[in-house]
Amino acid sequence: MKLLTITTLGILLSINISAQNEKNKREAWYESQPKGMSFIGQGTYSRTVFIKNDTVIYKASVAPFWMSNEITNKEFRVFTIALKSKPNDSLCWINHNSYDKTQTKNNKSQYCISYSEASNDLIDTTVFKNENKLYKNYFNDKEFDDYPIVGVSYNGAMLFCIWKTKTEIEKLKKEGKTPYMNDYRIPLEEEWYYAASMPMLKEKTNNKNLQKINSGERSKNSLYHFSDNISEWTSTNTDTELNNSNVVIGGSWKDDSDFNKRFLLERNSKNNYVGFRIVRTFISK
Repeated sequence: MKLLTITTLGILLSINISAQNEKNKREAWYESQPKGMSFIGQGTYSRTVFIKNDTVIYKASVAPFWMSNEITNKEFRVFTIALKSKPNDSLCWINHNSYDKTQTKNNKSQYCISYSEASNDLIDTTVFKNENKLYKNYFNDKEFDDYPIVGVSYNGAMLFCIWKTKTEIEKLKKEGKTPYMNDYRIPLEEEWYYAASMPMLKEKTNNKNLQKINSGERSKNSLYHFSDNISEWTSTNTDTELNNSNVVIGGSWKDDSDFNKRFLLERNSKNNYVGFRIVRTFISK
């Protein structure tokens, strides 16, 4: 059996974290805390990974960032209503992986989509139709406002991030403030796993039901549900042959509670056990 040290992702089985504790506490001159997000200090970690007959040690460093709990039905509903209220507005983003010689000298391609077009395929509200009558009106029923959004593809989650960034920048400008902030985005797998590996303040549960986003086990950074509730999209794709798929990570109400759970899913997939949380890269003033 070989022992290798590499920098590629694999199946996650064990972890050894070495965080820089002095960075886990923000200093006064750092950016203010975004509403509903927790600070994750920079650090390093390693994972022991088994690939076929080889034992692989994966090591990674993670820069500081902000992270939310799972995005809720209410939050995503506000997003869908906003798009429908201004159908002629647009969401625009830069695709750093696409080359177009007609674009900027940095070879970055800009894409835009109208609110009306974006709202056509944001969520599948029927994902519980044949499974659980309790959740029949899961997305629209206010009883489930604080429960995690499901039935959203990676593309839908990405558009939510773009809209949230745009909305907050516009608000700051109207208030006469400089929009000094990074974009909201879907976390990288490394970021998600690093945050999920933080010590928990409550004993781990094995709940097979959907729960409110701020219930159950909690990490020292006030984040919940890495091991249960829903599996979550990341912006990572480790398989070049499946370039239309992204890594989904974490346990859900449908399976065993284990934050090491990891699989690839097509970006346009929508189901009742995958949702997302968001991050924002930390800025030091």
